[in-house]
Amino acid sequence: MFLFAVIFQALTAWAAPPKYSAVDLGTLGGQTAPLGINDKGDVVGYSLVAGNPHAFLYSNGAIQDLGTLGGTQSTGFSVNHFGQVVGVANPLNSVFTNALLFSGGVMADLGLPTIFNSGAASINNVG
Repeated sequence: MFLFAVIFQALTAWAAPPKYSAVDLGTLGGQTAPLGINDKGDVVGYSLVAGNPHAFLYSNGAIQDLGTLGGTQSTGFSVNHFGQVVGVANPLNSVFTNALLFSGGVMADLGLPTIFNSGAASINNVG
């Protein structure tokens, strides 16, 4: 009987639905599109600024514009547990996109060798 009770409790806990809540992320001035979320509830994506998409990080109840690589556009695709964001951005005077890493308050070009476009789609907790 004891074994049955333990198994029943384990199955009941396993079958419990996850708890979610809907949160208004706000905007940077235009439409906002969330594209990634981490285990802490930090969200990344893009929000329109003067008609151009800018990567954002929503963390601790506030939305932050991550900027660009000097061009007009950027998008965040993934955020790890430590708030590091990867995505794409276009450098100054370029129609192509480069992979970006936002870490420690700074956006950097990952410098991936490319002829046209590059991008980063995911980041783990090791960075």
